[in-house]
Amino acid sequence: MKKCFVYLSFVCCIAIVLAIAGCGQKPESKPGTAAPKQKAQQPAQPVQEEPEAVEAPAAAEAEPAAEQPVDPKDVINLSYSIFFPEAHIQCKTAMAWAEEIGKRTNGKVKITVYPGGSLTQAPQCYEGVMNNISDIGMSCFAYTRGRFPLLEGLDLPLGYPDGIIATRIATQMVAKYMPAEVADVHVLYVHAHGPGILASKKPVRSLADMKGMKVRVTGLSSKIVESLGGVPVAMPQPDTYEALQKGVVESTLCPIETLKGWKQGEVVNFITDSSAIGYTTAMFVVMNLSKWNALPAEIQDIFNQVSSEWVDQHGQAWAQADQEGEAFVKELGHETISLDEAEVANWKQSVQPILDEYVAAAKEKGLPGEALLNDIQEAISMYLKETNPKMSKRTGALEHLWRVLEAFFSLVRWVAFALAGVTAIGILMMMLVTCVDVVMRRTGFPLKGAVDVVKVMGAVTLACSLPYTTAVKGHVAIEYFFHKLPWRGRIVVDTVVRTLGISLFLLIARRSFYYGHSLRSSGEVTPTLQLPVFWVPYVMAFCFLVVACVIFYHLLHPGREMIKP
Repeated sequence: MKKCFVYLSFVCCIAIVLAIAGCGQKPESKPGTAAPKQKAQQPAQPVQEEPEAVEAPAAAEAEPAAEQPVDPKDVINLSYSIFFPEAHIQCKTAMAWAEEIGKRTNGKVKITVYPGGSLTQAPQCYEGVMNNISDIGMSCFAYTRGRFPLLEGLDLPLGYPDGIIATRIATQMVAKYMPAEVADVHVLYVHAHGPGILASKKPVRSLADMKGMKVRVTGLSSKIVESLGGVPVAMPQPDTYEALQKGVVESTLCPIETLKGWKQGEVVNFITDSSAIGYTTAMFVVMNLSKWNALPAEIQDIFNQVSSEWVDQHGQAWAQADQEGEAFVKELGHETISLDEAEVANWKQSVQPILDEYVAAAKEKGLPGEALLNDIQEAISMYLKETNPKMSKRTGALEHLWRVLEAFFSLVRWVAFALAGVTAIGILMMMLVTCVDVVMRRTGFPLKGAVDVVKVMGAVTLACSLPYTTAVKGHVAIEYFFHKLPWRGRIVVDTVVRTLGISLFLLIARRSFYYGHSLRSSGEVTPTLQLPVFWVPYVMAFCFLVVACVIFYHLLHPGREMIKP
C-alpha cells in the first residue's frame, strides 16, 4: 500500500512540474483604454477617413411612376443631414439616393441634402434626427461611443476584406438584431469603409517592428494600435499629413483610400497589409420615426426598395475609393508588405482581447455581443468563399474539422469544470475528516480510517485539480528568458513545449491506467478500512488525458485560456 501511494505521489509531482513548464505562459493582457473623446467637427473636416472627390456610381435605373402633376402642398419635404462634405464620394452617393427617391415617387417626396455637417455635425447627427432637427441623417455609430453598445461590435478588427462586404454585413447585422439602441429611429441602411491598413515611414513586417511606434488613430483604432504594441496618437485626418511629414507620428492606421484622398501617401514609404485584422467604421442612414410612420405605405415601400439597392452603391463607392488609393500608392513606388501566415496569427492573437472585452461588456448589459461577432465572422467567411470558390473547396473540410474540434473542446471545458467541482468536494472532505479526527482523538476515540480517506482523497483531489488550473493557466511560471526571445523563437519554443507536454501527459495517463489494472489484479486495499484503491490510478489517468486535451487547445489557440478565471 505504501508503494502505491509513493507511486501516485511521484506521478502527481511529475504532472505538476510538466504543467508548470508547459502551461503557465499567461498572455499579457492590456487593459482596455477608453476611446478618446471626439471634438466637434467642422463642416468640411469630418474625422472619418475620406477619399478624394470622384464621380458617384450611376444610380440603378428604374421605371418612374406615370407622370402626374403634384400639388405643391402635397409634396413631402424632408431634410437630410450628412457629415461628409459635398465633394466626397459618399455624399454624392447619398445625394443620388435622395434624387432616386424623388424620381420613383414622381416628385411626391423632395429631400434637401445638407452636407458637411451644416445642419447637424457628425456627433450630434443621430440625436438631431430623433429631435426633428433633421428628418434623415448619416453619420457613424462610433462618433457617440457608448450610445450603441451592441452595434459597436460592427467596428471591431474582424478582418473585413473590402468596403462592399463590410457594408453588406453591417446592414444585415443591424436588420437582424435591430437592438433597442436604434429603436427611436427608423434605420434605412448602413454602410462601412474598407479595412484599415498600416501606412508607415519605416517598414513594419512583424509585431516587433510595431513596438513603441507612434501611430495616428481615431476612435476604436486606438485600442487596436495599443494591443499591437504601438503608441496611439489621436488626431483628425486634416492634421495627419503634416504630422507624418514632421515626424510627430511615424505611421497611420486608416483605409487605403485616405492615402490618395488626403495625399498622405506622399509622406509615407511602406504599406503593411493588415487587412486580416481589418476594422471598419459603420455609418448609419436613419429617419425620424414619426416622419417615417407618417409616410404612406407606398412611399415607405419605395424608400425600402431604393435603400436596399443603395447598400451596394455605397459599398462599391468605398471599394472604388480603396482601389484608387492602392493605385496611387503604386504610382509613388511604395512597397506593400504582406504578412506571412504565422505573423497574421500573431496579429489576430494580439487584438483578441479587444473582442473579448467587447463580449464581456455586452454580456454585462444583457446584449448578444458574442452572437453578433459570430454572425459577422461567419458572414465574412461566406462572402470570401463566394468571391473565391477555390478557397471554399480547400477550406471546407478544414472548417468542418475545426467545428468538430471546437465542439470537442467545449466538452473538455465542461469536464474541467466538473473535475474542479470534485476537487472542491475532496478538499472539504479532507478538512472535515481531519477536523473530526482531531476532535475525537482528544476524547480517546480517533476516527478509524481517517488516514486512509485523506490519502485517497488527496491523490484524487490533486489529479482532478490539474485540468482546471491548466485551462485557466493558473500555474506559476518563470518566463524571463522566454520573453527575451524574438517572436518566431517564442512560437517555436511554445509549440515544442506544448507538444512535449501533450506527449508526456498521454504517456503518464497510459502508465497510470496500467498501474490501476495491476492494483485491481493484485487486490490492493487500504491498510485500515480495506478499501480497494485500483480506481484511484484510473481517475488520475482520466485527469491526465483531460490535461493533454487542454494543452492541445492552448496549442491551437495561442495566447488564450480555455477557461477565463
